[in-house]
Formats: sequence, structure tokens, C-alpha cells
Amino acid sequence: MSGNLSSEELEALAEPQSTARRAGVVAPRDFAVPRRLCPERRTIVRQTVERALPAAERALRAWLRGDCTLALLEVGEASVDGLFAELSEPFVVQCFRAGGANGWLAWDGTAALSAVEIALGGKPPQTPVKRPLSPIETGLTRAILSTALRAIGAGFSLEIVEGELAQSARSLLPTIEIAPGADPQRVCLHLALDSPAGESELRLYLPGILARDGAPTAGGKVRAALPEHVKGVLVEVSAELATVVVPLAGLAQLEVGDVIPLGIPANAPLCVRIEGRRAARAEWGQHRGRLAVRVQEFETERD
Repeated sequence: MSGNLSSEELEALAEPQSTARRAGVVAPRDFAVPRRLCPERRTIVRQTVERALPAAERALRAWLRGDCTLALLEVGEASVDGLFAELSEPFVVQCFRAGGANGWLAWDGTAALSAVEIALGGKPPQTPVKRPLSPIETGLTRAILSTALRAIGAGFSLEIVEGELAQSARSLLPTIEIAPGADPQRVCLHLALDSPAGESELRLYLPGILARDGAPTAGGKVRAALPEHVKGVLVEVSAELATVVVPLAGLAQLEVGDVIPLGIPANAPLCVRIEGRRAARAEWGQHRGRLAVRVQEFETERD
């Protein structure tokens, strides 16, 4: 069999890593954490935020004494578990409540100090400074962040109730504790701010959106909750590139190094099977050095 290779197959053998390099990176899905932002819902959230940003910019302009531009970089979901594990003290996180749950707006500490200097009528420091905010600086920072919070919350008809501005884990952790039965998921908004205080980024973890009744799930439809007694049932999922029919005589002559052509293009979609039944089409990629697949569409077989 090894003597009947096409030129394409010989090229593939000569560069065994070429296909792997072309594979896209697939983001992992943690099935222990529910995902409820379907593409349509994500678009609605993005449009709502973008409509609210001009009001937030006007509010910030009054504090920062000049043009302020907010840009929405990303809309996603986040679980409160380990949400601020990578922050180093002192940090700047404005805590608040909306829709009966806690939320947070994180800002770079050096940008906060520069903004406070401008709000006080001074100039931002020439060299970035990272230190705890004084009581007066804390109050001003809360006021600056609250203006942006209220403008964005109004776009979702959420009433924002400002809480403490946390600069340490000791003051932040109590707000992250989730009561039994509470929703740990938040909409995560990644924002870029360009202002007289310089360029900085804000991350807003907004509650009260994902938990609303009738909100579409990741599949675009409202899905009924599974009964509790079946949620832990394990289901076999397999990804199948292709199948090939080989004569028994040829199969018996297989040797190490032989190539079995599959007769499909190298970029052909995979078939994802659930319990042996075709369920979806997917593309293959890699995650942390291992093969992975990204689901493209569902095509469940009918009886």
C-alpha cells in the first residue's frame, strides 16, 4: 500500500506537522458551568451596551475634564469562582448590587490615581504610580466609576446600588460569597477607556441579565431544565473524521508507515456522534497541545 501514494500524500508525509500548524485554537467549554449567552443574546447585550456608552462618556467627561471614549472590546460570561484570583493588591474594584445580586467593576489602579488628580484640578503623574488610594481619592474614584455604572445599568433597566470600593482581598472577598441557590454567573463586559488620564481598561461583571426569565440559552431557544436525577448521567461523545472500506487482504498486509487515504479533503468537517448517533458537525483544532473540536452546527438524525 505504501507504494501507491499520491503526490499530496507524499507531501503530507514529508511535512507531518503542517496540518497541525493550520489547525485553529479551540476554546474549551467547562460543562460544569452553564453557558446562557447564545449568539443572538450576545448581540443584544452588545447593542445595549453600545447604546449606553455615549451617556457613560458624557458622565466621565464631567469628572475627567476632557473627551472620554469608551469602546466595548468583548462580551462574555464569567463565574464568580476565582474571578479576581490574579489581581495584586492594591487593586481598584467598585462593588455594587443590581437585580438583587452583587456585581463588580474593576479598573487599573494607576489609571484611577491619574483620574483622581485630574478631577482635583491637577495633572496626572508623569510616571505611573501604584499605591492604595487615600480616603478622599477613594471617594472620588467611587464617584467616577459610579457615573459609568449607572449609565450602563440604565441600558438594561437595572438599578445600580453602589457599595464599597475594594482595594484588598479582605474587603473584596465578602462580596463574592454566593448564597445557596444564587446564580454564580455574570455577564462580563471588557471596556477600553481613552481619557485625559490616559488609556486603560475596565472589566464590568454585571448580574441580573443571565438569570432573567425567557432569556435564550446558548442554543438560541429557551430550554427546559433537566430533571435533577439525570443531570449526572454520563453520555459518550465521539468525533469521527471519516470511515473507509478496506479489503481484508489489504488490511492483513498493513505495515508500520503505511498510509490509508480517507478520500475526503483535509479541512473536511468532523462528524460528532452522541451514543453512536450522528448529532453535529464540527471543525478540529487544538487546545494546550491536545486535539479539540468546535461544534459548527447540529444535525440530529431523525428516526
